[in-house]
Amino acid sequence: MGWLGACGLSMVLLVGACDAEPEAARSELGDTGDASDSGDVGPREVVAAATVVSTSPRSGPRDDLFPDLSGEDLVWTSVWLDTTVAGATSDTDCMACPYCVGCRADVLTRRLPAGPVVTVYAAPRVIGAARVGEGVVSFRDETGQLAVFDLGTRAVTRFSTASGGTSWAGVPHDGAVWLHGYDPTRQNYMIRACRIGGTTCEGKLEANARDELSSNGTNLYELGRRQPFAAGERLVWSTFDDRSRVMSWSYAGTITTEAADSELMFRSPLMRGDGVVIAQAYERQGGCWSSDCVLGFFRLEGGEAEAILPEAHPSRFVGPAMAGDRLVWIDRGEGNYVVMSATPAGEVRRLSGDGAEIGTTSNLAADGRRVAWAERRQGKWRIVAKTL
Repeated sequence: MGWLGACGLSMVLLVGACDAEPEAARSELGDTGDASDSGDVGPREVVAAATVVSTSPRSGPRDDLFPDLSGEDLVWTSVWLDTTVAGATSDTDCMACPYCVGCRADVLTRRLPAGPVVTVYAAPRVIGAARVGEGVVSFRDETGQLAVFDLGTRAVTRFSTASGGTSWAGVPHDGAVWLHGYDPTRQNYMIRACRIGGTTCEGKLEANARDELSSNGTNLYELGRRQPFAAGERLVWSTFDDRSRVMSWSYAGTITTEAADSELMFRSPLMRGDGVVIAQAYERQGGCWSSDCVLGFFRLEGGEAEAILPEAHPSRFVGPAMAGDRLVWIDRGEGNYVVMSATPAGEVRRLSGDGAEIGTTSNLAADGRRVAWAERRQGKWRIVAKTL
């Protein structure tokens, strides 16, 4: 079965417990928070530091956040302070105040492991996360307009009908950029496709996809949010009507309920390389908006949910990622944030190095056997990567 479960759908309480996560300000700074050790996740072996993979053509200080991966292509957002702007002061902290005068953002890309850095977009204010895939980088400019940057020609195309109630970059997949938002003409939420090479977007599916990630209350965190679905062999999302459900769509009209439960709330579903859906879940009655959120992983198949990885303590602020058939997440089991991975057989491995400073403003990215995330190095955030 893979990722052997600790209990079936009938068991409401998740195995294991989450440490109290830090308040918003400490999360923003990547503070390790409560140093209590509530349990181990995997062995305490010495783990080497991950390699820094973000760089910039700018010579001044910067913070690199919001990585995304597609094959060898990496994209991220670099936040920096332009002190030449009238009214900007050198002591401005753009991480704490991204909308302050002089705060800027560059969307950058490079081909790993050592390709040149290319500026996708230099924004006059701090903008959110970009996505990469299908030979393009998808981003929202400072006006909120959806655009794609062609990695081959370096041309930028903007979509003229990309409105729809979302401020997040679309997900490149299967020749299109996919996004979720409210369609006022249909008075419903839609999943839309913006064909790469075109300039318009088309509503494909009515779906009220829920974004269940907890907010740490900072502006940068909100800017780094992603679309509330994952696109792979099928498109998967969580929703709620009379109960919590994880749904999938084959892109050809077939919609499947992967699991439904009245006592659990599903969030952040992902599709494993073998087609199995993995989702997080917490107790509906207890909620997941406070520091005592009990959050775990479930394997969804045949309409049922089976608890897996009972020793995992995933952060409620950062969604998991899938590197092929391996699940990757940010964990709080040792009292500080660490990046963990697990194989379908349940073999758990820590990826982040000893003493790594990892915060919850940024996100995880994974593709194939490579994983990328943000670490604070010498006071500034940098994108690091490891190969599984």
